[in-house]
Amino acid sequence: MLRVHVGGLVGAARAVLPGMLARGRGAIVAVTSELAVGGGDGDAHYAAAKGAVIGVVRSLAAEVAGHGVRVNAVAPGPTDTPLLAADSPWRAPDYLATLPAGRLARADEIAATVSYLLTEGTFMIGEVLSPNSGAVI
Repeated sequence: MLRVHVGGLVGAARAVLPGMLARGRGAIVAVTSELAVGGGDGDAHYAAAKGAVIGVVRSLAAEVAGHGVRVNAVAPGPTDTPLLAADSPWRAPDYLATLPAGRLARADEIAATVSYLLTEGTFMIGEVLSPNSGAVI
């Protein structure tokens, strides 16, 4: 889990940061999870790895913000995509009823959050936005 989630972020950042720092601008948006913020029964290994992503994002943001590079993250929850099985507990009416939005987030809403952080949210540094239909408030 750590190699994939944290190692992937660190590897990608190492690849793009030199060019961003040379230009004096750039933005990185990492993907973490609502489980990194709120935890989950039986998900400690995943939540820990995604929590480490938040630590990397906030530390890296502090290191490079003064050089014109912004680093932020999104922490979606279960998302309404074909990858989420029809019989998933996250699709169950009793789970959906616990969400303030009453439904799962959609992939286009996650993408819009990432787009916002890259384009309009130029004042956001080291932030974690949670497009998760209110699952973790």
